[in-house]
Amino acid sequence: MKVADTPRVIGTVVSLLDKVDGVEAKKVLIQLISTLGMNDENKVTIGRADGFRKMLKLLVNGDAELTKQILKTLRHFLEATDTPASGLLSPRSLRDGSGSANLNGNVNSNGNTIGNAASN
Repeated sequence: MKVADTPRVIGTVVSLLDKVDGVEAKKVLIQLISTLGMNDENKVTIGRADGFRKMLKLLVNGDAELTKQILKTLRHFLEATDTPASGLLSPRSLRDGSGSANLNGNVNSNGNTIGNAASN
């Protein structure tokens, strides 16, 4: 698989969440989505493919292991990263594909940002 094929593969995997039968098959897809989501750009692609909504819909399935896997995956996607691409995960960028978040200010000794945050 080439890197250029990744968005197509993600779209296919996400679309299968609605199509496969059986909890075990859904667990495998969720694990695959989690692995693909290690990259911030892939997280955005998963969001654009409606992956988050589809995972949330599966939470009502009732299977404890599937629910655990989905929650673990969603938590993984919500974790902030310190990379420039992390701004790609803002609600605005997921909606319209615009740039990344831009923090203007300094970080104090506690790790808190001092200054204004702006979205590009």
